[in-house]
Amino acid sequence: MTPPPFYGADRPEDIRWITAADGKRLRAGHWPKGQKGTILLFTGRTEFLEKYTDAAQTFAALGWGMASLDWRGQGLSARLLEDPQIGHVGDFFEYQRDVDAFLDYCARCDLPKPWVMFAHSMGGAIGLRALHNGFRPAAAVFSAPMWDIQLSPVLRILAKVAYVIAKPIGLAARYAPTQGPHEPMVFEGNPLTHDQARLDWMKEQAKADPLLTLGGASISWVYHALTECQALAALPAPKGVPTLGFVGTDERVVSRERIAEIMATWPDGQFLEIEGAAHEVLMETDPLRDQALRAIAQILGRVAP
Repeated sequence: MTPPPFYGADRPEDIRWITAADGKRLRAGHWPKGQKGTILLFTGRTEFLEKYTDAAQTFAALGWGMASLDWRGQGLSARLLEDPQIGHVGDFFEYQRDVDAFLDYCARCDLPKPWVMFAHSMGGAIGLRALHNGFRPAAAVFSAPMWDIQLSPVLRILAKVAYVIAKPIGLAARYAPTQGPHEPMVFEGNPLTHDQARLDWMKEQAKADPLLTLGGASISWVYHALTECQALAALPAPKGVPTLGFVGTDERVVSRERIAEIMATWPDGQFLEIEGAAHEVLMETDPLRDQALRAIAQILGRVAP
């Protein structure tokens, strides 16, 4: 099979199509193997492999390899609707099929252990569910995990009502209220980062292929995201996994309060709030980014052979 394309420098050492149990084609890859182990990176909504080349280099400097994938419905993995711009999923359980295919890929590539899960934003919800399903990495790092979404009470109710109305008449795959096609993000007032150069770099990457962009979420995605966050919050924190969770105080995408609540009950868990950082902590200005990297290096040092 012809390997999938990859745009930009620092191409993964291996990149290939993998197949989930329900037949969805996913793009996965890993960078050079690390002497100390492997970071399994669970990306956020709208994201793709190319965005994390800088992270791969950063982890490589610490002696760790990195592997990741494009979740179904985004990046160059299978899009689920005729309109590829709508971020859609029929149920959040579908992402666990992607996790299973990804872990199988990592095993078949004989990626060095210990494995450490690094999960950002939506990947944080997917990763936490994977832990509850029995996945046991040597450690876990959650970057601004989507354990709840910042929505006003009115929009939260509207999201649920929209799904109840739209589902029976086959409209749940339409854009959710307030959502729409992808638009390039302007720096001023953006919710992701205070570093304009890094934001511009992310925007330039997305120009390489229209399928590297994704618009707003569907009615179904929003409903099932809220449902999954509520279900995860009701479960006790997993045991047996040393964990770091961090979030910026300028977070405007996910709920800081929910992250703090879950991390407060996590056995062997450390919670870090980074003053002034926005949602994309690893894409922040160097002083903010370095705070997270120091904490990550510490937890990696605990599990390194």
